[in-house]
Amino acid sequence: MKYEEISTVDAIKNITTFSPMMQHYLETKSKYLDCVLFYRLGDFYEMFFDDAINVSRELELTLTGKECGRENRAPMCGIPYHAGEIYASRLVQNGYKVAICEQLENPKNAKGIVKRDVIKIMTPGTITDGNLLDEKKNNYIIDAGIVIENPQFVDDYTVEENLGYLKKISENTNNINLDYWYDFFGIKEYKKVLYKNLSLGTKQKIALIQAFMHDPKNLILDEPFNALDKDMVKKVADLLIKYRDAGKLIIFITHINDDILNSCDSVVEVSEGKASIIK
Repeated sequence: MKYEEISTVDAIKNITTFSPMMQHYLETKSKYLDCVLFYRLGDFYEMFFDDAINVSRELELTLTGKECGRENRAPMCGIPYHAGEIYASRLVQNGYKVAICEQLENPKNAKGIVKRDVIKIMTPGTITDGNLLDEKKNNYIIDAGIVIENPQFVDDYTVEENLGYLKKISENTNNINLDYWYDFFGIKEYKKVLYKNLSLGTKQKIALIQAFMHDPKNLILDEPFNALDKDMVKKVADLLIKYRDAGKLIIFITHINDDILNSCDSVVEVSEGKASIIK
């Protein structure tokens, strides 16, 4: 069988030459180029173009083809939807990120193309189901940015010296742009100020910078909004939502009943020593 010899990126550039269904696939894929896209079609998750070629090799699946509106078929491989997480976890263990694109309406009721969208991104830090983890290995959350409730830095070091030292020992040091974070949090004027002379709000911003600056895969944040004004709370919340959409695992504790809770996949409320799952 002859397939379209075109990369995913080139297919996106020539999107109008494909069938309506394939156009929707390519539109979705363009938002998640760093992920393998599991695209739900009926009872299967299908992959096309580069994803199909790579996944068929990684998981030893049969590579086939699908009509796509062009002369030749698009490379395709598929898996049953009920086994999606099992196959996705195998890909994650091999270093891939997987975006799960689900059908959002009953195909029988759809007018035209069935509505579909990505509902979840699977990364090493987001797999918590014991059935999908290797019980013979330690399954740690690694590469994490952490904020504790009362962060401590070196009092007699300036902001620049504290964060500069942390940048120096980071494995991702070459990609850390501290000036970007100074501007983001509006603290550029405090770079030369000793840590002990900072306000609580500025100290909290320093703590957030050290958690965010090396672009970790996971974030564990204890009261990240402490001592921040309303505008900065919204700015940090928007950043967390952006990180969530990029597939990062975020665990945070907050006493602020903020709108960000509506954007969480899971919410646990702790009151008087009792925990209740409310979402």
